[in-house]
Amino acid sequence: MGMFLIIFVISFIIAFCAYVGNDDISAGIIGFVISYIICSMVLFIIVCSSYMTYVNARTEYDATISQYQDAVTMYADHARIDTERAFTDFKYQGYQENIADFIKSLRRKVTRYNETIISKRVMKKNFFFNWLITEPDDDMKILSLAKREEKQ
Repeated sequence: MGMFLIIFVISFIIAFCAYVGNDDISAGIIGFVISYIICSMVLFIIVCSSYMTYVNARTEYDATISQYQDAVTMYADHARIDTERAFTDFKYQGYQENIADFIKSLRRKVTRYNETIISKRVMKKNFFFNWLITEPDDDMKILSLAKREEKQ
């Protein structure tokens, strides 16, 4: 909502300057309309960009949870992926050297996803950005990687 007010004030200032510069009310109205349209287009691009990051995060979350569903433990506020369990199918097939690469790739994906989700939730609480941000769904939890704990 704050961004809308800022755009309105900027458009009004431009309209006032156009009116004062030409001493004509139609110049002020045209200045207001043009500046309002340009600012609105910028906001539209921001909203579309926010929605695209939401879609990317949703896709990463669904793909990660479904791909590693046997290794995922869901909690109320986060989900934990057991890395040993997630890659056991590769353990005895001669792919031990690639397991570290798979874990690094998963770690990068989880980190990128978590940063997106957390930043969107923080920005959604801000007065200026709250209506520009497409908030993540409630079921999109923070992901964490864990090594299975050894039973003694």
